[in-house]
Amino acid sequence: MSVRLSSCMAPCGRSRRDAAGPLIRPLLSLRGGGKRDVHKWLNELENRKDFPQLFAGKNAMLPENALDSAIQYNLMKAASAMEQQVDEKIKHLDELDSDEIERLRDKRVKRLKKIRYLQNKWRAMGTGEYREVSERDLFSMFRHHKRIIIHFHRESTERCKLLDKHLATLAAEHVETLFVKIDVEKSHFLVQKLNVKVLPCMKLIKDEQVFKTLIGFEAFGNRDDFKTRELAMCLARYEMIRHPDMSLDEFDVGDEDVLLSSE
Repeated sequence: MSVRLSSCMAPCGRSRRDAAGPLIRPLLSLRGGGKRDVHKWLNELENRKDFPQLFAGKNAMLPENALDSAIQYNLMKAASAMEQQVDEKIKHLDELDSDEIERLRDKRVKRLKKIRYLQNKWRAMGTGEYREVSERDLFSMFRHHKRIIIHFHRESTERCKLLDKHLATLAAEHVETLFVKIDVEKSHFLVQKLNVKVLPCMKLIKDEQVFKTLIGFEAFGNRDDFKTRELAMCLARYEMIRHPDMSLDEFDVGDEDVLLSSE
């Protein structure tokens, strides 16, 4: 258990150091130099006009958590850079002539037509609802759906019933993905073929290939009280559904572009 825990924590530590950036690395490299070396490091920052004056100068007090302060500083810089990009984008839009604005409008209208077309197409093929299917039905679905989430379940299993409720909610909200369930008691061939041994079990299918298996509630800390949003975030990480805060208009439908008409 300790090995697994350390392996999980290491990336977190690395990410915090990376987020801290070059400013905190001299501090991390100190080997017991004490206050004098810390203040020397702070004095080196004094010439950096973009660094908050709160942390510069000989009489400055070292923050309780210098690492968190440096992370916050880098985040502020990133936010400032993003704001500058937005300002430049607005300036660019202000400088557009009427022909360019019309082209952008046409592009937007075409995108909206595309989304409406795909919504109708997906719903006609069974998305938007969560239902049980047979092995034969499932095999035919592989050729028509880019993304399929299969829940292997047993009616008598409480956790399977709980997961059914969450998946039914997501199916209604995410028409870009097909949500189905398979009864393990009626689908022995598929259960053996896909190596289903623990319930509940979800198989994530993309482009007719199984690329991820989610076993039990491991992704949610083995808790039964996880929220539907937590499941949505998990599936969005694997690009099976769009992010909960993302509109369908923003979702990348990928190769499904070829299904559109030339309008």
